[in-house]
Amino acid sequence: MYKKSKETDGYKYTWSEDTLDYFNGAMFWKTASELHEEIQEFVRWNCQLEEDETEQDLIDDLHEALSEYQESIKDKHLNK
Repeated sequence: MYKKSKETDGYKYTWSEDTLDYFNGAMFWKTASELHEEIQEFVRWNCQLEEDETEQDLIDDLHEALSEYQESIKDKHLNK
């Protein structure tokens, strides 16, 4: 799932490799709308909100983490 740590500009979420891998794979067989909806459902049912967090905070962070994950995969393939 994810871990949260406090940083100076807010919280940093660290998503599990399994979560990132699943949603990265799902990007190939789902539309962008379907993927976003599935991420919303994942956050709603699998993440526990704390303090001033909103579901949208985690949804946005997961989308960002997926972009970074895709870049890291591309980098790995380019550096082989």
